[in-house]
Amino acid sequence: MSKKGNGRKLSQKALNDLARYNKMMVRGNTNGCLTIEEDLGLDGFPPSMVTSVLRDVGSGETIERAMERLDEM
Repeated sequence: MSKKGNGRKLSQKALNDLARYNKMMVRGNTNGCLTIEEDLGLDGFPPSMVTSVLRDVGSGETIERAMERLDEM
């Protein structure tokens, strides 16, 4: 598969994770949120930063670039 195809899969996964993360956050499911955070290597980061990374990756950014943006916040 091409890198472009992998990027689309990653983008869609990030959007799905973002939707799940938001639902879990509203419901108070901190264990579910933590699982997503751990998968991204973002456990310990505030939820606003986790959602920012998921949103950036969902819109086509690389995880690396989305993480760099955290430093710019």
